[in-house]
Amino acid sequence: AEYMGVSAVREGRATFDGIKKFVLYLLAVNSSEIIVMLFCVAIGLPVPFTPVMILWANLFVGVPPAIALGVDTAEADIMTRRPRNPAAPMLTKRAIALLALHGL
Repeated sequence: AEYMGVSAVREGRATFDGIKKFVLYLLAVNSSEIIVMLFCVAIGLPVPFTPVMILWANLFVGVPPAIALGVDTAEADIMTRRPRNPAAPMLTKRAIALLALHGL
């Protein structure tokens, strides 16, 4: 029988991975919306999307795949990885730069 603590660590890592995939996917999908909105506000143009438009687009286009990523099965090597630093941010500088490039 597997020690209960090992199961808890496996589940915790899988949960963290799922949340990270969920957040990164939604940010990647919505980064172009965010950049367009910020650009329009910065140069004084009217906002091109209403909040309802954004909510509907996110509801039907972004959320279902993100939920699927969030509940995905754990990776095979999940228990061979080193423990992550709890103080480390979920979004690294590299990830933020890639999200910004994806939005352009």
